[in-house]
Amino acid sequence: MITDVFAYGTLKRGGCRHHWLRRGGIVRIEPAWTSGVLLHFGEYPGMVAGRGRVLGELVRLRSAAILRRLDQVEGRQFRRELIDVRTRDGAVRRAWAYKSNVTNAPRIRSGTWVG
Repeated sequence: MITDVFAYGTLKRGGCRHHWLRRGGIVRIEPAWTSGVLLHFGEYPGMVAGRGRVLGELVRLRSAAILRRLDQVEGRQFRRELIDVRTRDGAVRRAWAYKSNVTNAPRIRSGTWVG
């Protein structure tokens, strides 16, 4: 079972939803990135497929049990999907990420959410 989550917005350290990942028992957090486009929805971002780079954190959890609860927290606008994530050392890992079902929002060109 995959217990890695790619956090790029409110689930990152310091984000208003990071406490949900802590409930899953964080083992490790490291800088990471993935291919895609980051969109600005006001108080939170959303990631969609596209040509670009989204910067975030790869969070390894002790248990994947919290993922079902995260699905509810993220709501219908987001769907959990397995993606390839690259770490600073160039390793590619499979991780869960919440991708936006909504695509009509301004693009965050830097690929980094500062919320």
